[in-house]
Amino acid sequence: MVEINTLACLDYLMWLRTGDEVAKRTGLNQSTISRNLHKCCEAFFLNVKK
Repeated sequence: MVEINTLACLDYLMWLRTGDEVAKRTGLNQSTISRNLHKCCEAFFLNVKK
C-alpha cells in the first residue's frame, strides 16, 4: 500500500514528465520524488523508462 502523497508524485510525473517540474509544483525536492516513484513502481509492478 502506498500513501496518497507518494501516489500523487507518480501522477504528477505522468503528466509533467520531469522530476524538476514536479518539484517546482509540489515543493518537494527531486530526490524525494524519485524515492516516491520507486515505491510506486514496486507496489504496482511498474517499469519506468526515462
